[in-house]
Amino acid sequence: MQNKTLKNIAVLIVIFVLGFAIYRATRPKPDERAFLLALPAHIAALAEKQQGGEIKKFISKNYSDSKNRTFQDVGGIITAYMLRGGAISVYTLKPQVKSLDITTDPPKAHLTFQAALAQGARNAGALDLIPESASYYDFSLQMEKTDDDGWQVYSAEWEPVSIQ
Repeated sequence: MQNKTLKNIAVLIVIFVLGFAIYRATRPKPDERAFLLALPAHIAALAEKQQGGEIKKFISKNYSDSKNRTFQDVGGIITAYMLRGGAISVYTLKPQVKSLDITTDPPKAHLTFQAALAQGARNAGALDLIPESASYYDFSLQMEKTDDDGWQVYSAEWEPVSIQ
């Protein structure tokens, strides 16, 4: 009787472990679309905290763009902007993302948005007004999914825009 009970317990444990493994393998991954839509605001927050190293984690080591910039070049641009001194304010304009296209084979995404960058801290108070000295940019990011299910920019374009 005891052996039969132990066998039943062992079978239940095996079923539980297998069921848990199957659940983990088939459970839905975090909503990639939501992650990518939130990315500009996340990068803006990292820039305002002057966490250039964290921003660089979103840049592929194989980065290259139409202006022949590499990972090292983009990393240098990020570092230089952080080293200007003082606070940085980044304003993602509404809507935060102008367009997002995701393909699954291979897993890639194209994300476009506008942002304004300014030296100095944000205005305190209810109105978060963009300073007149801010520079406005259109960003276009080509992203690819990494082996660890993250996303990295492998190519990007950014152009100053005039806001009138």
